[in-house]
This record gives sequence, structure tokens and C-alpha cells, in this order.
Amino acid sequence: QGTQQEHDYLFWINTTGATSDTILDGDWKLIKEMDREKSDAAAGRRVYRPALYKLKDDPYEKNDLSADYPEKVAEMLKLIDEAKKPLP
Repeated sequence: QGTQQEHDYLFWINTTGATSDTILDGDWKLIKEMDREKSDAAAGRRVYRPALYKLKDDPYEKNDLSADYPEKVAEMLKLIDEAKKPLP
């Protein structure tokens, strides 16, 4: 009942294996995607790397901006760590 509380960001954990965590903060979206070069399917080892998108300019997530905005990547990874902390 009532009005939905406004959130600073949205976070979810993915279980598909191709990605792990995703966070949406305003126009920015960070996805921890599987690094196919560093992962080893035969050994069951998955290595993830952050991919950053500005949805306002790139709604289909074609242009990974993580190399251009390392400070935004660090900020959003910190938010992921915060979101994963257990509730008191």
C-alpha cells in the first residue's frame, strides 16, 4: 500500500553464469560480465570484469565505457559491495 520508496540505485545478482552482479545508478549501468579470455569452462573457473554503459546514450549496451571512466567503475563496484552486505 502507498507510494514506492525511491532508491539511490538498483542492484541485482545474476545467476546465469555469463554475468554476476548488475547495478543501475541513474543513467549508468555496470555489469560484471564473464571475461571469456580469462575464464576456463573446463576447470569451472569464471573470471568477471566490469563493463560500464551509459544507457541514455547507449540503450542497447554496445559501447563499454569502463576504460574511459575508471572512477565511475570504482564507485559502482563500491556500491555493489555495499549492497551485498547483510542487513542488520
